[in-house]
Amino acid sequence: MKKIAKDSILIALFSDGSKNQNERVLAFNSLIIDKNIIYMPLNIREDVFAFTLNGLKKSQIVMVDLCDKYRTMAMKYVSKVSRESLDVGFIDSIKISNGELEGFTTFGKAVSNLIDKNDKIAIFGSNGRVKSILHHIKDLSKVSIIEKDIELLREISLEFKHVDVVWANENRKFSISGYSKFINCSDKNLENLPIKIKELSLYEVKIISENDIFLEQAKIDLEVLNL
Repeated sequence: MKKIAKDSILIALFSDGSKNQNERVLAFNSLIIDKNIIYMPLNIREDVFAFTLNGLKKSQIVMVDLCDKYRTMAMKYVSKVSRESLDVGFIDSIKISNGELEGFTTFGKAVSNLIDKNDKIAIFGSNGRVKSILHHIKDLSKVSIIEKDIELLREISLEFKHVDVVWANENRKFSISGYSKFINCSDKNLENLPIKIKELSLYEVKIISENDIFLEQAKIDLEVLNL
């Protein structure tokens, strides 16, 4: 293993070995080619998560990125989080400074960086990720939230009154016509969503991918660290 210099800046990815780990590492490494920064994926078991995180307070690591499995659980181990993080119920990154752990939610801001002011956006899902995006979009009248669960849609509409909510299922598929960008915030593959898939290419709708978001999240991490 290559020896790490004492002046190197270390950022860790707490991962469970999920399939998108390599994509996250590649995205981050593309931004730090000429910097004295090392991005390290660490496969961490759930039963040692808290112990490992606490041990980093006096380490050379200045930030930890979290895989999906640990984004919610990590909330109880940090000393400070933003109002947005409390609302959406998860954090994406933890800044380590002077022995303190500060949690950040970067997903919504990362997605908003990929959206232009004239875009009309369709988002499938109704989880914390969707709420995080809505926190960062100024004109919610240009956003439609598509979901199969009516109760979850009702929750979104109560919290974000100007956003359009659309119920869809296999027998009532959503038409993507008129939209410029699409984001899948569910755990389902695109092919399994109740939307008219062929319209995505027919109307040249840009799909904001996980890799696009990973890259923007990496940029935000570096901004938080002033790097």
